[in-house]
Amino acid sequence: MSIQITQFNTDYRVRDRRQNTVPVAYERRVNPDRRASAPAFGLNKLKEDVDRFDRKVQQTLLHAMSPIPTARRLSSLPDSIEEDNLARAGLLLGMAAANFPGDFREMRKGGEEFLKILDQGLKDGITKNPYQYEMSFFKGTFLEPVTRKFTWLKRLDKTLLNTGFGEFLQKTFNMGVDFDDMDLVKTTSSKIAMDGYKYTGNIFQQTAARSLHRIPVIGLFASAAIEIPALYKSVTETKGTIFDKAKAFGKQLIKSAGFVGLSTAGIAIGGALLFPYSAILGLVGMGIGSVAALLVSNALNKQVDKLG
Repeated sequence: MSIQITQFNTDYRVRDRRQNTVPVAYERRVNPDRRASAPAFGLNKLKEDVDRFDRKVQQTLLHAMSPIPTARRLSSLPDSIEEDNLARAGLLLGMAAANFPGDFREMRKGGEEFLKILDQGLKDGITKNPYQYEMSFFKGTFLEPVTRKFTWLKRLDKTLLNTGFGEFLQKTFNMGVDFDDMDLVKTTSSKIAMDGYKYTGNIFQQTAARSLHRIPVIGLFASAAIEIPALYKSVTETKGTIFDKAKAFGKQLIKSAGFVGLSTAGIAIGGALLFPYSAILGLVGMGIGSVAALLVSNALNKQVDKLG
């Protein structure tokens, strides 16, 4: 004998699936754009998880973790997800993975100093770094052997200081590497000691040269590539005339250039200022520079949005 719930409680009704007037197949297709834009590796699920957190909580957590390079590279991830720019979010995750070898080099150096502080105390544990090695994309990382197999990759693996633009800045502001005072520096991720450099000029000139020596060209190109989806969407999602699309593209170009330039400069300068005194302070300095750059970039974006 079968007993139905409604026999005991007439207010309770079990909805019959066959009474559903909307076909399931149709419900799954009502938003084809969202479905089509979802990357195969589950960024929509990530978007749902991020949406559960309060916006201020997200930013506070990211700012607190900014000394960790990998977390710092994802500082604009909530903004990308909030704007439904999942393509850019995917590129941010990819860039964080691509930069992990270099980030690991810096985190491991800071971690070793931290363990030394625990063992010897703060005064004896902190290690100064008077010489800075060239912080290109692959040098001093566990992926450096790859550049020996591909000569074209080795040619690209340099910092902004060693480019034509860097040479122009050196001549213009009378700054650069002090080749009379060099030493070998052993990184924790490389079996081969690297050339360590000091820099000429006053404190400002030295900081500028040291900062340029911390900006890998490959990383800079990757940062610029991340902004391509936003530039593309500024044109395709703007309705109106060609003039309207061009104006939207120009505004987004200012935003993208501002973010890449400010974040790159902020991280490099923050690290250049504090790394000579401690590897841990260098990580903290890069984190502070990243947060400051993000705040200024957001302020710039608001001003750009006000443009007619």
